[in-house]
Amino acid sequence: MHNDLLSRIEKKITRTINQKHAYDFDGTGIGWNKFENNPVLSDEHGGSLFDPFVRRINGKYMMGVSNRRTKSVELYESIEGTLWKKIGVAITGIPTSEWEKDVNRACFLHRNSRWYLWYTGQSEGKSYIGLATSADGRKYDRYEINPVIKPELEFEKKSVMNPCVMYDDCSNMFKMWYAAGESYEPDVIAYAESTDGIHWKKNPIPVMSSNADFLYQKAKVGACDVVRMKDGRYCMAYIAYQNINVARICLAYSDDGISNWIYSKSNPILSPERGKWDSHAVYKPSIVLDEENNKFLLWYNGRTNHCEQIGMALGEQNDTVFARL
Repeated sequence: MHNDLLSRIEKKITRTINQKHAYDFDGTGIGWNKFENNPVLSDEHGGSLFDPFVRRINGKYMMGVSNRRTKSVELYESIEGTLWKKIGVAITGIPTSEWEKDVNRACFLHRNSRWYLWYTGQSEGKSYIGLATSADGRKYDRYEINPVIKPELEFEKKSVMNPCVMYDDCSNMFKMWYAAGESYEPDVIAYAESTDGIHWKKNPIPVMSSNADFLYQKAKVGACDVVRMKDGRYCMAYIAYQNINVARICLAYSDDGISNWIYSKSNPILSPERGKWDSHAVYKPSIVLDEENNKFLLWYNGRTNHCEQIGMALGEQNDTVFARL
């Protein structure tokens, strides 16, 4: 009991010291603007929604977002991406489960009239990635062989989480980027491939890690979202940690989605802002390309104390802000 109290006090002191660095960078990088009426989504209890995943499907923006209070993944839809309507709950944790007492941090993919939902299952300080499928994108059934990815490699430690999956028609392959490492906040971004979305072959080393050359990314990196651009490059929006309590959002590009990443000169593209709803941290981006207007649309977590809400930002697709590092 005494040691537990000391541990909580030490964490509180560390958090207070770390949080002093939340404003080391401007709220937005070059070419980026936060939506004026942020946040665009909260819940009726205030501050329980986190880790959005957004795609534009059949003329609408679809969002899967985690609810910390109910331990579930909720579904929302929107015409313009700023006004959201809840359409259901995709999946909820199972209290008796050995690996998914709590479910969250999901992504979805609509392919051949079938919906796939890869999600994070958590239990006893560990995290796994599971799969559920749906015929209509609203009611999901868990796949019988779950989890589909477990922490096995040395760098995965106790946790694999925050899957982001796309299907590559050229290689006929599902491609997944996921966060791995510590349970509280992961350490690296990893990569895996699959022919069926169930059985995955992991890349033996992380594809993105901390970088001591950049103050905002010196501690670790976390959850990402990856999209394919018209020129074939992979665009990754990801969390960069200056320390365990201060997170920002950055961009990087790669020709193959695995190696030789090019960081944006605008990094960090989004940071906490003093006195705002995202004053303590911004994290878990989800990015969509607006090719018609040459824009990025990005949704993200913002946090002040324990209050988590979802915001939106717009960015320019401008190659002049990229640099190979």
